[in-house]
Amino acid sequence: MNTDPLGLKTCEGKWIKFGEHVSQIPTPRGNIPLWTCTCYWMCIGCKDTGIIWDGNIFGLTPSKGITYVDYSGGRPPDVGTGGTGRPPPKGPKGGRNGPMGGAYACMCSKPDSETGCNMCYRGSILPDYIK
Repeated sequence: MNTDPLGLKTCEGKWIKFGEHVSQIPTPRGNIPLWTCTCYWMCIGCKDTGIIWDGNIFGLTPSKGITYVDYSGGRPPDVGTGGTGRPPPKGPKGGRNGPMGGAYACMCSKPDSETGCNMCYRGSILPDYIK
């Protein structure tokens, strides 16, 4: 449950992007992505050792961003999926959702300020690459 749906509170920890949504317009030759997209964030406290979450990104704090094509294929896995990441969303008829050789992604700012984490805590669920 998101206790700050309007994102008006400073995150006492780090904002972690748990997902994104790039809307697309279907055409006979394939989908065309919109320029704007939405990122969905969760505030993770520095000492948090676990989270309870239903997995629905649309209930998290959103921020607007710009759509781009990611050709790297090396984006870090979602923290909320136990490090396994989520499969990319499927397009119409179960096909791929993205351009050849890449995937549509969303670049956006964090929804609000954060205090950050200045030290590591035993059992923290924050990955080492963002502490």
